[in-house]
Amino acid sequence: MPAWPSTVPDLCRLDDLRIAPVNNSMMPIDDSGPPMTRRRFTGDMEDIQGIILAVSRTTAVALRNFWRDDLSDGSLTFTAQHPMTGETGIQFIFTGEPQISRVGHLYNIGVSFRRIA
Repeated sequence: MPAWPSTVPDLCRLDDLRIAPVNNSMMPIDDSGPPMTRRRFTGDMEDIQGIILAVSRTTAVALRNFWRDDLSDGSLTFTAQHPMTGETGIQFIFTGEPQISRVGHLYNIGVSFRRIA
């Protein structure tokens, strides 16, 4: 399984970090009795969004190539350090393509992932 490229800043250095657990419960429609809920899946997932600020063109290209080539347009999982807990070897998958924008002579990259158990 591919790992986060060493030439790109770690996920734990994301600015404007947003972490949200994925809703794991569902309430089936019952004909009678009190409402019940159950888990939809056994894995523990959360959505993570952030911005990698002020990187060089080389770093932006490295991340784009990692997403496009190593992860087959973001369809494969990869391992990285968790941006909040610092745990290593956590599995992630991109939930959208990296959004690269130029700011002066540097680049900001918006990223969105899903941590999967």
